[in-house]
Amino acid sequence: MLELQRTASAINEQLKLSRERYTAVDRVAQQGYIIEDGVMTEAMISTMMVNQYNLAIDNVLSTTYNPPIGAAKVFEEASQQAIVKMKYAIDDLVMATEVLATVSAVAEMAAQADTQTERIEVQETLSTTDMSVDQQDVDNYNTAVKNVETYAQEAGAFLAASNSVDLTGAIDNFAAQNNILVSEYSALVYVQSQDVFAIEWFYGQEGSQEDYAIAVMGGFYDNVMTAEDLYAQKEYR
Repeated sequence: MLELQRTASAINEQLKLSRERYTAVDRVAQQGYIIEDGVMTEAMISTMMVNQYNLAIDNVLSTTYNPPIGAAKVFEEASQQAIVKMKYAIDDLVMATEVLATVSAVAEMAAQADTQTERIEVQETLSTTDMSVDQQDVDNYNTAVKNVETYAQEAGAFLAASNSVDLTGAIDNFAAQNNILVSEYSALVYVQSQDVFAIEWFYGQEGSQEDYAIAVMGGFYDNVMTAEDLYAQKEYR
């Protein structure tokens, strides 16, 4: 759209120039004055201008423009995307847990080894069966654990944001005032440790980039759940 504006403006400037010139030329020619070469032809429209303008039109016609979507809908969709990522992370965690299942068996054997004979049996089992833990398996497990937490936080925070009339209203107004689309955000983040929700937009190219952002701190305190809160849920009883 910016290219269409630029190329159309370039042609429009030539049209304005020709109107200015022919008005003056009409007057001075009837007074016996002779205009020099280029006075009028300077207002001519070049082939390059025409080609660039038509190309800009073609680009606009071939571009898919989505209608503006309100902040509530944008955040709801972001929550759904985070839920999908969370479920994948849970699948990864289940797989990583199964890989480390031997640790559970070792824990059980060690707990039951009360006598010297039983301890010798545990020792023999460990000497014949590799029950050591591979660091890569642990890394995979830890990554999955962290991802589940991160995506669960995002899913909950984005859904809470979509239900906040004050927040979505403020962001919709901000977007309208700055002529930006909420759905074109460049970053949407929630940091639980600081209870910070932020959305940011980047427009333009490096060196001429425009940056818009809104951040809210402490807006989701009532939605935060501790581990104790989770265990208090009826699903755990």
